[in-house]
Amino acid sequence: MAVLVKKFGGSSLADANCLDVVSNIIAIDYKSGHDIVVVVSAQKGETDRLIRYAKSLSTIPNTREYDSLLSSAEQASAALLSILLIEQGIPAVSLTSFQSGILTDSAFSHASIKSVDCNHILKHLNQRKVVVVAGFQGVTESGEIATLGRGGSDMTAVVLSGELKAKECQIYTDVAGVFTADPNIVPQAKCLVQIGLDDMKSLASLGAKVMQQQALDYCYRHDVALRVLSTFASGAGTLIAPLEKSNAEKLLGVACQSDHVQLSLSDIANIDSSIIEQSIMREFNNAGIAYDMFARRTSHKKEREGLYLTVYEHDVLLAEVKLNEMINKMSIAAISSAMPVAKISVVGSCIRSHVTLAADMLAVCDSYDLSVIAVSSSESRITVSVNRECLSKTANILYDHLF
Repeated sequence: MAVLVKKFGGSSLADANCLDVVSNIIAIDYKSGHDIVVVVSAQKGETDRLIRYAKSLSTIPNTREYDSLLSSAEQASAALLSILLIEQGIPAVSLTSFQSGILTDSAFSHASIKSVDCNHILKHLNQRKVVVVAGFQGVTESGEIATLGRGGSDMTAVVLSGELKAKECQIYTDVAGVFTADPNIVPQAKCLVQIGLDDMKSLASLGAKVMQQQALDYCYRHDVALRVLSTFASGAGTLIAPLEKSNAEKLLGVACQSDHVQLSLSDIANIDSSIIEQSIMREFNNAGIAYDMFARRTSHKKEREGLYLTVYEHDVLLAEVKLNEMINKMSIAAISSAMPVAKISVVGSCIRSHVTLAADMLAVCDSYDLSVIAVSSSESRITVSVNRECLSKTANILYDHLF
């Protein structure tokens, strides 16, 4: 029988009852004769707990030790699930990233997988064991643990699927599949039977939490078949695969991001803001800080002009350190504010032909007294940035209006 790779996220592993549901899912395919490789994330809330603990000891923890700490949560999930499977009579073995042969570069906290040696995994599969791999991590050439960044367990799962020539990579979550919007935010969103890889990549890059964008890129290059399913409800889920016919005439969905902070730089004196932007890009790229939505704030007094940008919330402290270093070198008065923001993106390849869509979205927001902080766009998406507490209301209003 073929190999199936099953990845379970944190909400699927949250407690003993969830683990029991997961073990039953695995048992069905195992008993039907499939070879099963399971990739697990940390149990829900465990990574956040470790992050809080580490940052209570150090504002910016040592990166090597930070990765070593966070990787322990996935290793615990793998061992706990294996213990349960063995107790239920299903041979299982948990493997760390080192035991799984996952080699990465040395970029702590955002490492990339360089190669995988599956011999150890294949040995256990040949012994008819369920192999449970700790996701989100790899090992550098010098033997250090390095984590793969946000959603890194997705990358672990798809890379193993590619290397093992799996029949399917199945991503189990707490929702029934890929929706036209996050159903936890927009209840009327619809579940898609199938979605193209390109469209899924667009949604993932803008906050859809079902799949990591880099993992989707790998699937595109290596022809890995993906399916997103619910751990807690029956159903075929959503197949993610290349489509011969694109939905070029339709809007695809609404993607939401609630984990960003807007940083504002005030009092840019006589420096071209493009020079400042380039300096920020260089420093942030070197530090592995993701950033977005640069915008200039104008003033009738030129010396009061400013600049703002958004970063992920977990990068704020490091971003502020880098910006303060720049402030000491350039004529910038200060970081004037750090405001929690949310982003709502309308996604679809047809946006390039809807020239009035951005204005229409702003008019709708204005009619509901929703203050839009910033707008950015590309050929396939329009993004508005709002105060974080307005996320749900804005997303629902735009979804109702457009879909």
